[in-house]
Amino acid sequence: MDAESKNRKLKEAEKLRTKGTFPLSLFSSPDYDASAEIFMEVGNMEEDLSERVRYYEEAAKTYEMEEGEYGRYQASQVYEKIAQICEDEHPKKSIAAYKRSGMYSKQCGRESLAAISFQRASEILKKEGDLNGCLECLQKVAECYCGSNWKHHKRKVMRDIADVYIELGKYGLAAKVFLSFKENIYNFCAFLCYAIEGSPLDLDVDGDEREICDALERDFNEAHKTIEEYITTHAMITEVRKLLEIVKEKLKPENDIL
Repeated sequence: MDAESKNRKLKEAEKLRTKGTFPLSLFSSPDYDASAEIFMEVGNMEEDLSERVRYYEEAAKTYEMEEGEYGRYQASQVYEKIAQICEDEHPKKSIAAYKRSGMYSKQCGRESLAAISFQRASEILKKEGDLNGCLECLQKVAECYCGSNWKHHKRKVMRDIADVYIELGKYGLAAKVFLSFKENIYNFCAFLCYAIEGSPLDLDVDGDEREICDALERDFNEAHKTIEEYITTHAMITEVRKLLEIVKEKLKPENDIL
């Protein structure tokens, strides 16, 4: 698109989203949809990423001016597009756009789309080393999966939340998440979390996992041996493997705080 055509289109887009002055305002109203489509068209023609994003952002802002669900939904889609193309070169802008996309999707009652946006934001935040920001977004994902139809999705994100708590050293909070699953293996995870904190609780843990719990309460040398045997003879979920490695590290004489 040549410069003259581009400027002409941009003027048209600006005119379409601006309400006329009195008395013309009595007979005309902004056409936000048409204006946003022009900004998107101009953006699609841009090879430079910054310029493309600039016009996409104008389109999103224009949809935000429109009252009602339609404008919010369209804005969510544009922000998602911005987020996707900014992931590699501009992660902070990508995160902000995913959050905005998620916000508008949720306002429109499209929880599954909102969850996808917040989930992607959490992944980038974790990659960037912002665990608290990651946790905040994961909690928003969990809020989106509140219905019975989403119980498996909710379970997955709660496991992700527990994992971040572990990385933050908030073992007590991770334990509370694990206990909410009401399953032996996750009760075991909760026991390990409390043990790492130095305050083991008598939780309802059965089977081979109970042997580790008992060993940790009796003798650290015995516990180390029992853990090693367990690791070599059991297929473990990620959480168990991670927590047992932390326990093993803390059982070393120089680190012993259990």
